[in-house]
Amino acid sequence: AGLLSQQWLQLSAWAAAAGSLVSCLLIYYLMSPHQQSSPHQQSMLEAAESVHKAAARRLSVSDMKRVALLHGVPHLLTIKALIGLASGLFHSIFTLVGASKFGLTPQENGLVFSYIGVLTMLSQGLLIPWATAVFEEGSIVMCCTGLMVASFTALAFATTEGYLCAVMVILIPAGALLTTVNTSQLTKAAPKDSGTIIAIDMSIGSLVQMISPMVSTAILDAHGFAAVIWIACSICGALMMLLTFGVIKPTVPPTCEHF
Repeated sequence: AGLLSQQWLQLSAWAAAAGSLVSCLLIYYLMSPHQQSSPHQQSMLEAAESVHKAAARRLSVSDMKRVALLHGVPHLLTIKALIGLASGLFHSIFTLVGASKFGLTPQENGLVFSYIGVLTMLSQGLLIPWATAVFEEGSIVMCCTGLMVASFTALAFATTEGYLCAVMVILIPAGALLTTVNTSQLTKAAPKDSGTIIAIDMSIGSLVQMISPMVSTAILDAHGFAAVIWIACSICGALMMLLTFGVIKPTVPPTCEHF
């Protein structure tokens, strides 16, 4: 994005439009009848169909409250909120910190964001299907939470852009994998109300995106970059402790998957 905007400001917008078109074509191809779906992909497809059904009927607050209190759902939503807040604290100040702490130009900032985008695509296209097929989802949640704690700890000592990019190799895939597994578990927790549970999930994500920039910039102004990262690390560390001692369950109990 940085290189494109350096050549012509509207070139970035045209490139984004072309990328969106390619994404639509890929989705159409992957969802065609001749493509075999994995259990995880099938779960997500069923959730998408439920979203369309939920949109066709009026969704009340009482429905959302009922679904949010189903057995196992509060634990999963807590995981989503904590991980979203920790990640949001870092991502919301990245551009500011990139310029002030690491001396990145707008073009270099764009390159770093492109690098993050490539890591995200590789994680979603290669890592997630493999990991969910090989490992149990509960183990994935525990492992990814630990990796995020380690990544944020390493980020607190980052001094160069190379160091920053190296840490991203762990942080971005761990966050993507954790978020995907968490969303999958939410749909399993309420198979008959997948549309409602996804609406709640997206509402929590939007709330976190509203709060995290205000909190992170206030901490950044008062205490600096390291303080923001250590708080994000502490949030992930607290979640790790809650998972380790069984206060929060990372997956839906088997008896609840067909509620």
